[in-house]
Amino acid sequence: MKFNYLDVMANRLYSDLSKYYDYVISRDDYQGEAQFWIELIENKCATTQPKFLELASGPGHLLSYISPYVEAFVIDLSPDMLTKCKQFNPNVNAIQGDITQFSLQQDFDFILLHDSIGHLFNVDDIKATFENAYQHLRCGGIFALSPEFDGDSFNKPIVDHRITSLPESDLTVIDYIERHPIHENRLNILTSYYEKDQGVTQIEFDRMELGIFSVEFYKKIMEDVGFNVELYTKPENSSTECRTAIVGTRLS
Repeated sequence: MKFNYLDVMANRLYSDLSKYYDYVISRDDYQGEAQFWIELIENKCATTQPKFLELASGPGHLLSYISPYVEAFVIDLSPDMLTKCKQFNPNVNAIQGDITQFSLQQDFDFILLHDSIGHLFNVDDIKATFENAYQHLRCGGIFALSPEFDGDSFNKPIVDHRITSLPESDLTVIDYIERHPIHENRLNILTSYYEKDQGVTQIEFDRMELGIFSVEFYKKIMEDVGFNVELYTKPENSSTECRTAIVGTRLS
């Protein structure tokens, strides 16, 4: 049996397949790097309860480790993800919106764009998001990125899978990740879900495209926007393939 992956509906994990999200990407996946971010926030922010904004937060898994130490705000385009985020972080200020053009009329001490940076594959959108973050920071505020992949080191396709137990069934998830055949700075991700319940297996397919750029590319755009940029190395058991955190400070 053959099929064109383009016939598969895209980004279902953020809509009708969002019930699988916590089994595909779990809170535990972020435990290994949570302390890194907590210490970075404490070291970079002068206040004891800094105002913290996460862009494209998804369900707020990483934020659930950070939120006890900050006054937390999140922006995400998906209502389903924001609902999940509120479940993990009851006190978070959740805002539905586009990270390339939000306007909150307030300043923050620390803004984080974690692996969701991959959802931006248009250079103009990336720059607009960085400029928007800059405008929402106080002087001395921090904007940090943590890309899933480094474009300079992604050389061959990746196959990833996990098997987990749902409350009433078993779920197997398989990801096939490759460079886009046409667009150099994009990844194709085709995901298949096999849910087995009482001997019957239901199969669902999902796909998404992610942007993939080098750490140096992101660093240069941040510098062009006006940030003073430093590179940090996250722990080995971090949630992302790329362990480089790109940290920019607004100086004026």
